[in-house]
Amino acid sequence: MAAEIRQYLNDLGSRLRLDPTSESDILRELYTHLEEETDELRQTGLSREEAARMATERFGSIQALARELHQVYSRGTLLQAFLAALPHLLIALTFILQLWRGWHWMVAILVSMMLVTIYEWRRGKPAWLYPWLGYCVAMMLILALLLWQVVPNPWLWLLLLAYIPFALWLLASIVLRVVRRDWLLASLMMLPLPVAIGWLLTLEQEGLIYNEQGFHNISPQLALTFLTLGLVTAAFIRLRNRLFKAGLLLTATLIMLIVILPATGAFFLVSLLLTSSLLLPRLLEHKMGREQWRNDAWEQLPPEKEQEAD
Repeated sequence: MAAEIRQYLNDLGSRLRLDPTSESDILRELYTHLEEETDELRQTGLSREEAARMATERFGSIQALARELHQVYSRGTLLQAFLAALPHLLIALTFILQLWRGWHWMVAILVSMMLVTIYEWRRGKPAWLYPWLGYCVAMMLILALLLWQVVPNPWLWLLLLAYIPFALWLLASIVLRVVRRDWLLASLMMLPLPVAIGWLLTLEQEGLIYNEQGFHNISPQLALTFLTLGLVTAAFIRLRNRLFKAGLLLTATLIMLIVILPATGAFFLVSLLLTSSLLLPRLLEHKMGREQWRNDAWEQLPPEKEQEAD
């Protein structure tokens, strides 16, 4: 493969921000077209380097092409939007139907989320998967917070002290991995975490977390919160424009602040968590770039075809 073509497709891949399968398929197809264009230009007497450079120039601006391709391929289907919203809806259903009273339902939700997340992560990491992944991470951290309060044995505290850093390390690893693909997906993934922690702080301060009747009274507000998250997630998957997606997440963050903060005294902490869930991935992407994601896409290029091209 000519260096000009590889560089062109590398730069394009860094701007597509699509799932690995779609990104790899697009790069493969463009690679074929560029090689065909290069071969035709070489027949006019140009060298391979000159022909490759002219072929990439004919394809136009990388930024414009990436924007056009993203507009075409980034919009999720109605089914994908529903799948992305499903974990939020399951949590909302838990409070609407008072299913939180039975531990069997909560265990079934947790196990199903973990299984779906592991399977789809290994299968191709579709965009609708990231809310599921966010809940898996959130449950790990929330479990640590709850165990910290109810574990009476001091020896078990040592296990918690080991578990909490592990959970934080796992969260950081997952966030960094997702940021390499798209900071907006990382923000979408992290959104349930500060919301869940905010409500836990609220319930703890009001003394409702261990009070079944009090927990019953606040269930409608909890259900409304997660229904809102479900609607925001579904709309996010259906939108094409990245600016609109970022605006949607910002609006959702403001709504969560309005809903949760009046009920809790931990104003600063909850504000910081919610704001960080939106802004931190963007800052990380700016520092890290997407080099690893580009390498993942290029690993899918058929080696025998690349050798033929060279």
